[in-house]
Amino acid sequence: HLVTIVTFNGWTDLYRDFVYHGGLLHGFIPPWIAGVMGRVQAPCDEPPPARWQPPIDLLGEILVKNRFDGPFYRERSVSTRYDLIKVPVYHLVSTASYNHYRGQLLSFTEIQSPQKLMLLAGNLRPAMYSPPISAEIVRWLDYWLKDADNGIMKEPPVTLLVQGSDRWRFEREYPLARTRWTEMYLHGGERGR
Repeated sequence: HLVTIVTFNGWTDLYRDFVYHGGLLHGFIPPWIAGVMGRVQAPCDEPPPARWQPPIDLLGEILVKNRFDGPFYRERSVSTRYDLIKVPVYHLVSTASYNHYRGQLLSFTEIQSPQKLMLLAGNLRPAMYSPPISAEIVRWLDYWLKDADNGIMKEPPVTLLVQGSDRWRFEREYPLARTRWTEMYLHGGERGR
């Protein structure tokens, strides 16, 4: 059975975090579909291989048939079922992956099981294999899988890599309680509100 989860750059709302990020079709999607189809579909001048089945639930059809948020996306999104997540979660988030971190940060605020959050700048994949990050993941797994009393859950739940300083900062919550939220407008006139 599942004991814990270590997630990195996970999206939780298929519509908002991946397909129509910010309400607009994500520019990554059409070339990705073309690349996937190019690998799984036989060339036009050749017959398909024996027993070849066309892809089921093709993402391109999803984009055409489900252009707007609704039941199709809701039933496929974790964001409607945070309450079902009962295992401890370590969230590793990279601010460089803008199409993934929105859902990951939201899930940190919504999931009620024990959690930790590490917020990094830059590409997360190289960081994942760096000795300090790997050691942190091993500490998490040792704590939850081997009952190792290594102190990881006594530390503040949020770890931030401060951009430009290359130093770590530890916090008790996210978003930070001292955050000053600023409303921004697209236009200075009345219609900009």
